[in-house]
Amino acid sequence: MAKEKTFEKACCSELSTHKYTSKLFENWKSYLDFQKWLLWMWTRLQLEKGYINECAQNARNVQEFTDLIFCNIIEHLNKVSFDDIYLQRRSVLAQLNLSAPSSFWEAVKNMETPDVLRILTDLSPKEIEAIFERLCGYGYEKNKEIIAILRKTYPALANYLLYDSDYAINGLTAKHKNYFHKYRWHKVTNSLSEGFLTEVKNIAREKGESVYGLKPRNFAVNDKYDSNSTIVFVDAMGAEYIDYLAYKLDNACRKNYIINYEVGYCNLPSTTDNNKDFLKDKSISEEIRDLDDLKHGHSSYPNNILREMDILDALTNKIEDFFESGKSKIILTSDHGTSRLAVLIRETTFDQKVSAQGNIVYNHGRYCEGTNIAEDVPMAIEQNDRLIFADYTRFAQQGAPGIEIHGGASIEEWLLPLISIEKLSDNSDKEFANKIILESNELKLDNLTKTVIIEFKFESAITESVYVSVRGKRKKCEKHEERYTFKYEPLDGETEFIAIIYVGNNKICEKNFSIKRPLSRNKKFEI
Repeated sequence: MAKEKTFEKACCSELSTHKYTSKLFENWKSYLDFQKWLLWMWTRLQLEKGYINECAQNARNVQEFTDLIFCNIIEHLNKVSFDDIYLQRRSVLAQLNLSAPSSFWEAVKNMETPDVLRILTDLSPKEIEAIFERLCGYGYEKNKEIIAILRKTYPALANYLLYDSDYAINGLTAKHKNYFHKYRWHKVTNSLSEGFLTEVKNIAREKGESVYGLKPRNFAVNDKYDSNSTIVFVDAMGAEYIDYLAYKLDNACRKNYIINYEVGYCNLPSTTDNNKDFLKDKSISEEIRDLDDLKHGHSSYPNNILREMDILDALTNKIEDFFESGKSKIILTSDHGTSRLAVLIRETTFDQKVSAQGNIVYNHGRYCEGTNIAEDVPMAIEQNDRLIFADYTRFAQQGAPGIEIHGGASIEEWLLPLISIEKLSDNSDKEFANKIILESNELKLDNLTKTVIIEFKFESAITESVYVSVRGKRKKCEKHEERYTFKYEPLDGETEFIAIIYVGNNKICEKNFSIKRPLSRNKKFEI
């Protein structure tokens, strides 16, 4: 009885705030039946209306209350207030930590995929599984609509598919960005399309022309590496993960770092043995093989994708640990990428198997020794007396790869990320900061692009790169002769903001800016 009175007192104290996401729901599973009943009754009696209050009022008992929290969202799908209602429901579901009832799964069974994705969450394995089931085989032409939905319901997956941010990737062309958008979509939907496979072949016919416009990984690492650097080597981490890595690193709000993203290409064939030469005589903080082990294993869809994201989450969460060696810069890179689709294509109508005509074949048909049959395999690149497939064609060979494969020259096998993460100095040179000359402290908002442009210069010449950080997001400034500029998109209604300016890895100063917005016409007074 004493425990129940304590709970009742807590209800009056906590719930009097009218916040139905109260921490009281976190202990739902451990409550006695009376405590659950009391919380249900208290919720239904509140004057402030909301989704949880509605569910409580429509329920005839406690079980119906929790069932309705899952199911009643369907009734709100076409309402203007849906997004707000979804967030209310999601917040309470996260605290309740309950499995969706059978009535929920029965209700969504015959609903259209976009509507189902709008009401699911990433809070339970079964819901995540249901998201992938709905996405399996879904056409790329619907990618924008689906990614917009996933940004609210499954942000990690949405940002693996496409990180919608203004972060810059040095060297990566629009052509390759578009390629990876499509590649990741087909990987997540576990599907192949004739259109994408045609694009793969068209790029393969170029024999690496678009790739050789980028930097070789070895040169790029040498450019970034100095005595203050250490390398974090992640086996099988291809450029397909660049969006997800940027999403994790940017959203960690690591105010003490400057992060630069670049994509380069590895040595061909894309095997580990052929791609560790760049590590020689360099400080190596850690060699991580979890991704490679996963891809050579026997995981199944969609667990392979979920495990990949888990591994990258663990990697980005350890960034601070990598600095324990005393180095001030980490270079995060890999030996090669891998291809899921080169595995998925096997034994389908798209699978092209050709004879190696006696040549020794490696990596489940991705390349062979010898170039005497080059005319018979136009999709292969000749390099170092080897023929390496740049599309998903393969030399016929017994045996099958695991989840993904490498050794070939497809874009996802060939390109990889090079991410430098620099720890900022806490020193702020006040005398130097005074030499920054701003074009103006008051910025005019462009009504078309919804951005402002900040322009400044230094009285004395600067040899290092200049960066700016606004709201925890850091980006490199563009240089035009002696002037530096960067664009910023203010939040709705934002009239002031603070920009922190860096030269190299040194914080220089903080500047306050005000935003002058265009006058908006009031349509009530239009004639």
